[in-house]
Amino acid sequence: MLIRSQDKKAIYIFENINKLGACKIYGKNEIDYAVEMNNSQIIGIYSNEPKAIKVLDMICSVYEYQERTKQIYVDGTGVVEQGYVGCEVFNIPTDEEVDEPTVQDIIDDLMKM
Repeated sequence: MLIRSQDKKAIYIFENINKLGACKIYGKNEIDYAVEMNNSQIIGIYSNEPKAIKVLDMICSVYEYQERTKQIYVDGTGVVEQGYVGCEVFNIPTDEEVDEPTVQDIIDDLMKM
């Protein structure tokens, strides 16, 4: 799976990422939250922590879906390979594209544990 940064200037290979996390960053006049990769590269900025965490949840959902839909197939040479069904690029959404988590989202997350 590929992850494209919020500013669309970078594409990362998910399998090469050691860590994705939500962290606090300090701007000119306010505190924002970022989704960062490998403890240094910011790939998205959000107005609050729940939004940043929701983006991490979205990434997990796409990755989980792709893992479930992996298919093993045999090509013309008889070689067994794996492939994906569905989208292989996750575009980091803007702050405006991420809804505030609802009470139902929080309940659903707790039920997954």
